[in-house]
Amino acid sequence: MSPEQAQGKKVDLRSDIFSFGALLHEMLTGRRAFEGDSSLITLTAILRDEVKPMSEIAPEVPVRLEQIVSRCLRKNADERWQTMQEVKGALSLLKQQSESGVLYKSQLQIPPPKRNSKAMIAGVVAAFVVAAAAAGAHLP
Repeated sequence: MSPEQAQGKKVDLRSDIFSFGALLHEMLTGRRAFEGDSSLITLTAILRDEVKPMSEIAPEVPVRLEQIVSRCLRKNADERWQTMQEVKGALSLLKQQSESGVLYKSQLQIPPPKRNSKAMIAGVVAAFVVAAAAAGAHLP
């Protein structure tokens, strides 16, 4: 649930982008972006808490992928990706950079990718394609 939905405000497609980011976060780290012992505590965390950096939970996640997910999870809808087309573009570019090796050459402080990092990116992109196809009727 996006912050605006948790507050009972009007929601739009950017709320879905927040939810998509939460799903990606959980897929990549194995942990929910916002956790609590009850629904109320979880909603409070969505409204109040910042997401723990993915690099602290799953250091193998490429920095650029973490940035894409983090932008999906911004509390202010105006600061998120505005359309799923933008998210798709960012993920497609990430996939191209990963496959070409540019992604890892430009991040000298990060060790070369392990095979599972490329598989992780491919899996995220595949999940996006499935999600976009399911929401296809809702995209302009």
